[in-house]
Amino acid sequence: MRSISLSLHCPVCGVVGLFILYGHYTRFVIIDDLSSGECKIQIHVQRIQCTQCKSTHALLPTNFVPYTQFTYLFIYYIVTLDENDDLITSFEVALQTIRKVKARVIEFWDSSSFQTGEISSRMT
Repeated sequence: MRSISLSLHCPVCGVVGLFILYGHYTRFVIIDDLSSGECKIQIHVQRIQCTQCKSTHALLPTNFVPYTQFTYLFIYYIVTLDENDDLITSFEVALQTIRKVKARVIEFWDSSSFQTGEISSRMT
């Protein structure tokens, strides 16, 4: 296994920069650019492992939301636009999925941890 030097901290143990490459996987994501004619692309996601605590993590591009197929901009569209808007329907995402994502975002916004600022303090 190949060791890599990253200035990232492990979210589990807090150690900085002690990671090894730990494989990769492919993932489909819905992009917010329809100019290419494709709204769903396949990306390769690199996995890394912390050499201190052995936890594994995925290195996602910054505009992709973890555990979803969506970019932050697409989720913004879902939350701010009507579910029948031409832009939303052009992505060919099931209406049930659109509603579920919108409900999760609203639930997050309404959560006490978001209201009190705990989220921003945990992300720094």
